[in-house]
Amino acid sequence: MMKLQISENIINDTTRCRKHFMCLTEVKSLCKIKYCLNKKSYLVKPEKHKKCSYMVFADNIVLCSCPTRKEIYNRYNI
Repeated sequence: MMKLQISENIINDTTRCRKHFMCLTEVKSLCKIKYCLNKKSYLVKPEKHKKCSYMVFADNIVLCSCPTRKEIYNRYNI
């Protein structure tokens, strides 16, 4: 099992995770990112069983606004 690491300030200052940062220890729990634009906008593949307060719904797309998920993608490309 791979344990991901991210900046402490992301964990301590910017992310209010209701899932207790499960994505850092359970990679399979990550939402799939379909597209990333300039490391600022992250389009995710919505999964009905994964509910997250960081999902932003707009028309037929779902964006991820989670600072932790963004850093995981930027650092590990997953």
